[in-house]
Formats: sequence, structure tokens, C-alpha cells
Amino acid sequence: MGVEVTPRREQPAEKEVRAPMPPIRFVAAARQAEREQDAPRPVSEAPLYADEPRYALKVSCSLWTKLVGDKVEITSTVTSVTTRPDIVLVAAGECLPLRDNSVDVIEATYKAVKRATTATMGFHTRQQLLVFGTAYDMDVAVYWAESMLRELGRHQTVTSVQQSESKSRIEEAAKRAYSRCQSPTVDGRTMLGPREFHKTMFEKSCQRHARAAPLAGLLRPASPVAHAGTRQSDSDSELDEMLDDEQEIMMETGGGGPPPPDE
Repeated sequence: MGVEVTPRREQPAEKEVRAPMPPIRFVAAARQAEREQDAPRPVSEAPLYADEPRYALKVSCSLWTKLVGDKVEITSTVTSVTTRPDIVLVAAGECLPLRDNSVDVIEATYKAVKRATTATMGFHTRQQLLVFGTAYDMDVAVYWAESMLRELGRHQTVTSVQQSESKSRIEEAAKRAYSRCQSPTVDGRTMLGPREFHKTMFEKSCQRHARAAPLAGLLRPASPVAHAGTRQSDSDSELDEMLDDEQEIMMETGGGGPPPPDE
């Protein structure tokens, strides 16, 4: 006798359970709100303490406004606090001598935007330090600082905003601008500092002044006007010599032009 076998029924496959997909937000304001969250402090901010000695250049950073069309342009300038760059040596383990700039710069920016005109007007100034290494001696550091400050003294664009915007939007735009790397509100900024190019140019400058020193006593201008003209002529000649020296260095190093004062 045969045994009757009951056929097995195939069990239906279990449906794969998937996690619900997050809703897709196409609203621009939602994405903008995510970007406008408070960002961490810029990574370029110099640490208060370090295991090696550092140079710190004392500077003054100013913020400016100017109305261009219906937008207000916010710019910044950096200048030396003294006629000659004031650089201090911060020993290893010592704290940076930062100044307290405890001013609500966001509120100050809002007020400045609302009263901006077609004239360039300053609305905020803060004392800062530009921090760099001690690979070269102080004289080279000062020479580099003079060159760099000539560039930073020009107006650098920070951001622009519609003057008709609400207070919240203007403040949000200011927060985004001031949270970026190398923000003008970072009071201790890390810089690359002088390089071999600056040392070479400084040495050539010293050689020019050494050659000119013996002739300085022989120049006796007949009048203050003549003296001013002579000084201008000497400055032009020195500038021509510096340009010639730069060309020589470029040829010796294979061209490409000298590097900028700093990144």
C-alpha cells in the first residue's frame, strides 16, 4: 500500500519592512534655516597657549558699511596700532595677550546697516593679534608685517545684505559672515608668517641702505622744497631697485612670481 503524502503549501514571503523615509523638504527657507545655525568657532583661531614660542602682531580691525544700490556692503580693514608694526614675543606656555572686545557686534551690524549711506562709514573697531611662528628673527618679522599690512589695509568684503531686510534676517546674515574661517571678528588669528622670500628681500633692503649711508651726508638740499623733491626721488629709486631685485629672485627660482604676503 502506498502512503498518501499531503502536499505542502508554500508560505507567502514576508514583506520587507522599511523605515519610513524622511519627508523631502523643498522649501528654501527650511534649508536656509539649517545653514544659519550657529557654527563652531573658526578653526583658524590661534590657541591661547602653545608649546612653542610665537610672535603676535598687534593690529586694529575695523568694520565698515557702504550703500550700493539697495544693498549694504560690509567690509573690513586691518591696520597696525602703531606706526611701526608692534610685534611681541610670546614665550612657550604663555597666554596670548588678547584684548577684551566684549561688544555685541551682531547688534552693531544691524544698526549700521539700517543707517548706511553711499559714504563709507566705520561702525566697529576691535583690537586683535595676528599670530605666527618664530622661524625668522624680529627684523624679518617686522619687514613681513609691513608688507602684509599694506594688503590688509585695503577694504576686504565681509558680506552684503539688503537694507530693507528685517532685523532677524540682517542678524542671521551677520552671524553667517562672522562664523567663517578668517572672520574679522576672530581676535587671535593664525598666519603663515614670513618666508624665505621675505628674508631675502629684507637682506637686499639692508644692503641698499648700507650703500646709501656714506652718501647721505653729502646731500645738502638748498631748500625744504628741494629736500622734499630729493626724498621723493630717492623713494622712487628705491622702489625701482626693489622691483629689479624681485625680478632677479624670480629668475633664480624659476619664475612664477613671488608669493603673496600671506594666505
